Amino acid sequence: MVLRDGVVAGRCQWEPYVPGDLALVYSVSKTVTATAVGLAVAEGRFALDDRVADLVGGAPDGSPLDDRVASITVHHLLSMSTGHTADTLEAMQARPAAEWVPAFLAQRPQEPVGSVHVYHNGASFLLGELIRRHTGQDLLDYLRPRLLEPLGIEATWDTDALGRCLGWTGLHLSIDGLAALGELLRCDGVWHGRRLLPEGWVARATARHVDTTDPHPDWGLGYGYQVWMGREGYRLDGAYGQFAFVLPARGLVVAIRSAQSCTQLLVDLVWEHLVVPDLPDGPAGATARVAVPPDTGRGTA
Repeated sequence: MVLRDGVVAGRCQWEPYVPGDLALVYSVSKTVTATAVGLAVAEGRFALDDRVADLVGGAPDGSPLDDRVASITVHHLLSMSTGHTADTLEAMQARPAAEWVPAFLAQRPQEPVGSVHVYHNGASFLLGELIRRHTGQDLLDYLRPRLLEPLGIEATWDTDALGRCLGWTGLHLSIDGLAALGELLRCDGVWHGRRLLPEGWVARATARHVDTTDPHPDWGLGYGYQVWMGREGYRLDGAYGQFAFVLPARGLVVAIRSAQSCTQLLVDLVWEHLVVPDLPDGPAGATARVAVPPDTGRGTA
C-alpha cells in the first residue's frame, strides 16, 4: 500500500490474502511500544532520563545493582544503546515470565551504557513493562483510546505466560493499519487535524541516536527510538519483510506485509521501483489483486 501526501496512490495484494487480514508485523511492534512510551512521558508517568532500575523498583531482594545496569535510562532502552553486546532476551526467557525483569537487571552490559547499539528485544520488553507499571494498563489497553481508535486501527497483540503484551513483537495489523502508523509519523503525530502524539516526539523518536553496524547496508544507517534510519527518512521494520517506509520530504509512505527472508533485496526493490523514479500518475486508490499460483510441489526458488 502506497500513500502519497496521505492519499492512497496504489495497493496490491495476492490472493487468497485480503487487505483486512490482521497479520503479525513482528518488530514493527517495537515502534508502537515506543510510541506508548512517548505518550506516557508526555503524561508525566516517567521521563526519558529516568533510570530504569528506579522505575521497576531495583533488584527484588534489595541488593545493590551493578553500576552499569543502574545507569541504564529509558532513553537507552528506546535507542537500544544499553551497552549490552548481545540481546538479553534469551537469558530472560530461560526463567519464568514473572522473573524477566530481574533477569534483565542481572545482566551486566559488556560496554559502557550508551556507547554501542545491539538489536535488543529485552530492552523493548522492558519498555512495555514500564507502561504496565506506571499506567496500570497493558500496551494494547493503554494505546486503544490514545492511538489505535483515533486512527481506526483494529489490532491484537500476542502475550506471554502472564498475559502481558510482548513489547518486542506480537502486534497484528492490517495493511491499512500499518500504513496509517507510517502516515501519522510522517505528519508529525497529527491525524486529520488532531494531535495524537506529543509535539516534538516524532522528531526525537526518528532522529539517529546511535550508530549501527550490519552486513546489510540498510541496517547500518543508524537507529532512533525503535525505528531504523533509512537512505532517506526512516522505517518501521519487522522480520520477514514487514515495513512502513516513511519519507517525509517526498510525502511518501510505503507499507508492506510479506513473508520472506530476502529483506535487503526487498528494500532495494522498493527504492528502485517506488522511490527513486517516484510513482507514475494514476487513479487515486488504484487496486490490484493477483492470484498466487497453486503449489506445484516443486518447491520454491
